[in-house]
Amino acid sequence: MSARLFRVIVPVTDIDRAAALYAAVLAIPGRRVSPGRHYFDCGGTILACFDPTADGDGHPLPPNPDHVYLVVQDLQTTFQRAQAAGCRTLDPTIQKRPWGEISFYAQDPFGNPICFVDEKTIFTRSTRILRVGPCTRGLRAEGPRKQERQRSSLSSAKEKKIAGALVDLAGVPANDAEYRGHGRDARATGNESNTNACAGAARPNRHGRALAHSHRCRLSSPAMPSPPPVLAYVALGANLGDRAANLRRAVESLGATPGVRVLRTSSWIENPAVGGPPDSPPFLNGVAEIETTLDPHALLNRLLEIESELGRVRREKWEPRAIDLDIILFGDQILREHHLKIPHPLMHNRRFVLEPLAELAPKLKHPVIGKTIEELLRQLPGSGQSE
Repeated sequence: MSARLFRVIVPVTDIDRAAALYAAVLAIPGRRVSPGRHYFDCGGTILACFDPTADGDGHPLPPNPDHVYLVVQDLQTTFQRAQAAGCRTLDPTIQKRPWGEISFYAQDPFGNPICFVDEKTIFTRSTRILRVGPCTRGLRAEGPRKQERQRSSLSSAKEKKIAGALVDLAGVPANDAEYRGHGRDARATGNESNTNACAGAARPNRHGRALAHSHRCRLSSPAMPSPPPVLAYVALGANLGDRAANLRRAVESLGATPGVRVLRTSSWIENPAVGGPPDSPPFLNGVAEIETTLDPHALLNRLLEIESELGRVRREKWEPRAIDLDIILFGDQILREHHLKIPHPLMHNRRFVLEPLAELAPKLKHPVIGKTIEELLRQLPGSGQSE
């Protein structure tokens, strides 16, 4: 018995919200199988929303790095459902792809990328098929070599005859679509010359089998759409160790994160610690302005990683710490989730946030309150605050 794909995990941070969202988009209720797991049967493969913290498994998981592809019957209705449910559609409209599929790319509120494809257009076969033979030094074609570059096709009978020896390239991921010819009998077969598949000139023979003069074949693959960058602001604080060095290292780590570019940082401002033990040392605080293609959840996970790398151990609220990183603004987005709230719910009351933020973006408006940062700063009493 051959193996089959059984389950795909979709990491989430709020299982109730995830269950409601995917039920609305997929138009099926799914089934709660544990406190942190909700399963949807998608054609025999389980789409599993998984919240590790609700299941008692510790820290939340980062979002999936690659797309989950779902085939649907009514793509237009699914597009509307996804938008209404809170998914961020990365395509402004439904798109027809160069390889023939009609689809749209989206991202759920937890940062997981998804692609919905019209089932009538799914790409199931490749026009270029690679046959791999004994391991020798090159690629060669069977039969006499002719110099024409005409389009040709194999009859269905011939396809069935050689089906056992053919490798369909349609299922190869885009980032793995590079092959080195290792067989002397390796042949590229299909209903078009493989000039797109292999470097060098192709010489199709009477069966449509083409010869490539290169030992390296590369399938052209369309680039996945990437989300537009978002301007975000991260608050930094430290009151243990070399505070300034900790802040600098945090900014450096943030800037080295794929999908993040640090544009500017504010001055470092010293503030008394408020809310923690009475003998807590003062904080050094600042704000970093970044441009990012990460979603808020992925950015939060990265900030938690940086805190851990710099030695922060979470034990008690408002305890002294080597580093503290918080998302305070993420474009004009408004999120109110258990693990993530944007804008930061206390930022408008904190001088140690507003003062460095006003240094970078005084005219920036709070997306909920509607006032500029400098207006919010002027409304504060004269005493400093810290976490």
